[in-house]
Amino acid sequence: MWKGIGFSAEPFLSIEPLSTKEELEYFVDREEEITELSSCLVRDYPFNLLITGKAGIGKTTLVNKTLSNFPTSLRINLSQLEEHQAIMDRIVLEVAKFAKNLGIKEGKRIEEQLVYESRLIKGTAGNLSGGIPFLRGGIKKEKREEGVLRENLISRETLLEELLEKIMNKRGLLIMFLDDADHLPESLQTRILESCESVFVSKRCISIFASRKETGKLFVSDANSVYRARFIDFIELKDVIKRDPRSVEQILRPRFERVALDTYVYPFTTETNRFLSDICDGNIRELLRYASIIIGQAVRQNVPVLLQVEFAMAALASKNYLVGEIDEESYHVLNALKSKSMSASDTEFQTATSLARATLSNICNRLCEDGLLNKTINKKKVFYSVSPKGEHTLNMYETLRR
Repeated sequence: MWKGIGFSAEPFLSIEPLSTKEELEYFVDREEEITELSSCLVRDYPFNLLITGKAGIGKTTLVNKTLSNFPTSLRINLSQLEEHQAIMDRIVLEVAKFAKNLGIKEGKRIEEQLVYESRLIKGTAGNLSGGIPFLRGGIKKEKREEGVLRENLISRETLLEELLEKIMNKRGLLIMFLDDADHLPESLQTRILESCESVFVSKRCISIFASRKETGKLFVSDANSVYRARFIDFIELKDVIKRDPRSVEQILRPRFERVALDTYVYPFTTETNRFLSDICDGNIRELLRYASIIIGQAVRQNVPVLLQVEFAMAALASKNYLVGEIDEESYHVLNALKSKSMSASDTEFQTATSLARATLSNICNRLCEDGLLNKTINKKKVFYSVSPKGEHTLNMYETLRR
């Protein structure tokens, strides 16, 4: 059924979430950042590095693509972890698995140790033949409070130090990417760094963190924060889509061409590219999701290319990705008003559009101030809104204008 718009199959294998394989295969427009990160990682001394950029802009992809050239590197996913102890458990467990895969026997031993400890704390350990010597002083009762149990366990820092020393002796400096830590409070991230830093430094480990805060706004409440002071390098990822419709085509075209037939033409008009650029706000993940929905709708309705803005808006609105619809003519007018500069000599355009320009500008500014324009409400994009808030704003403007 994809032949109607020039495809042999669906052009997107995965939309949410993007798989690492796809992210690497279709990575775009980050050569400068890749070069910068690579130059940091060839250093032969330990340090902490922070990658910054909004959600979905490609922080994980940037690091994954770069680390593919560094065999002694490890990504640790900290998503869905909220407590310090659970995070330390995850870090040590992943490093133990990495060491085991390198043929380091301590890696296998410590991995088994951590699994048994976890079961013990949950009360499901059972009897293992021979036992594993991981407790200091032993445990007298089968069921104890988790906090009391953990007091008897060998510290995670000690285990991490042992593992990193073995890895360093066998393969050299380890690069560790602690991914999806940006959902954690800064205080907890600081505590993680404090727990690991002495081990990282002494055992020659580079650690990479990621944050959704912009570099210029990082920790503005405390410019000398303990957390920020622990990073000697920052790499900021800028938008790759926002305000540049050409980059939309640059990102989508490789995916389309992969399954293109002889009849294929790029399916979106320039205005549709601009529309996608506006609502995606620099987020590659959202662009791929929205483009997939629009293409899928075109296939189901047997709509030939080229796909216009009006069709794209209706397709997204039907899936509840837009709170409301906006007609194509108004969208074109809005873009013309936004891009056209006003001057005294431009009498004709000024006369024809001054009221419309002022009205649309006023409404948009008011909605932006209220956090409604091009924002997300209940996971739905609000691309425009003229009722009732917009009409009220317009009425206020007309009253003042008189």
